[in-house]
Amino acid sequence: MKKSMFKKVVFVSMALASAYCAVVFIGGYGSDSGTATPSAQAAFSGNVFLNGILPDDNYYHTHGSTSPDGSKMLVTINKADKPYGKTTGVADLYLLDAEKLSQGRVVKLLGPVSIGSNKTTPKNVLFRSTWTADGSKIMLSGGDRFWVINAADLTPLNGVDGNPNLLAGSIGDWHHNHDALPTNDGKYVLLTLRTKPHTGEADVYKMDGEIKLYDVAANAVVGAGVSVCNGCHIKQLGSNKSAIL
Repeated sequence: MKKSMFKKVVFVSMALASAYCAVVFIGGYGSDSGTATPSAQAAFSGNVFLNGILPDDNYYHTHGSTSPDGSKMLVTINKADKPYGKTTGVADLYLLDAEKLSQGRVVKLLGPVSIGSNKTTPKNVLFRSTWTADGSKIMLSGGDRFWVINAADLTPLNGVDGNPNLLAGSIGDWHHNHDALPTNDGKYVLLTLRTKPHTGEADVYKMDGEIKLYDVAANAVVGAGVSVCNGCHIKQLGSNKSAIL
């Protein structure tokens, strides 16, 4: 019996100091059991540069994530005052054809759609994103804030400036959101935060990892954050250590 075939893809996005934006693609084929077959071969492996769809080289960092069905890829571009310069608080979102990208071709489906504004701060830097299981929304971490993105048109569902109220319930006055992981039903999001909860000259710069629960419908954090790093450090090592999520 002929085995069904599926494409296994891994996308990693990055911004290089030379201001060339690249997507590193590693791809191949396997059987429905996930094991390699004699006909397995790499579809494409290498750098795919995105500069052809960008208006200029004024950006700093780019990240990306693929849709659950593997057909589309979200690419986020943090705008900067110059190539690899200071972030401006504005970011552009693009949706690419993941199938074409797996062949080394850049085909834009949507974008750019801008989020953030002059009202936001340079601390607003987009990091990792995760699609909901049904592919309808994208949860997007943004440094000092967080966005819920409509996957159909890339518009922000919780406002162009997102939700900046992630500090509520945190210990200390510094926080940074780097991951946003939706529940299977897409109603809640687990946010990972990097915080600086300590005082005192020896500890003031040490970080802690904190998690918070976000209610999508209410556009609000549920309850207080929970430290998941320093409790063990103090108990097992006897002092505060710097740790990040």
